[in-house]
Amino acid sequence: MIDTIKDFIEGIISRLDLQCSIEVTETDEEYRVELSGPDSAVLIGYRGDVLDSLQYLTLLLINKENSHAKRIVIDGENYRAKREETLTKLAKNLAFKVAKSGKAISLEPMNPFERRIIHSALVEDKYVTTESEGVEPNRFVIIKPNKNKPSNSTQPKKEQPTQREILNRFNSKMKSFGGEKRRFF
Repeated sequence: MIDTIKDFIEGIISRLDLQCSIEVTETDEEYRVELSGPDSAVLIGYRGDVLDSLQYLTLLLINKENSHAKRIVIDGENYRAKREETLTKLAKNLAFKVAKSGKAISLEPMNPFERRIIHSALVEDKYVTTESEGVEPNRFVIIKPNKNKPSNSTQPKKEQPTQREILNRFNSKMKSFGGEKRRFF
């Protein structure tokens, strides 16, 4: 099956006249395809849409040949991990805003992979809840304040910067007079 997957994706890449290397690995649960090379950005596409399409086509091929096929994950230049990190940060920042303001926020339409990241990032948050609305391909996540919100004494607090971070901010803005920097605090 690994050779079938590799031949299929190489065929698509060669027809597109792109330069990418392919590495296919197999685990008990999935086939993992890693794409790398100078043209990998083309294969990633806007927010991973080309990767998702390539993954879907490859999944159709695998299921055609084997009805009990494993799932397949196609990634390029570690895009999926970077996107997951970005969406997790976004979810936490928006959750803080929702908890403070008490007003729900709707995100833009996302694919199921990205919506799952948002839901997973906020599943333990006691100040907000998430839910998906809409119809594919325009389903989106709504972050809402939790109705069973704890008392005001336990409202979320934004992390305070450390003393070192504060000093670094001031040090970068300091002017030097003469040969050495003089600090005024």
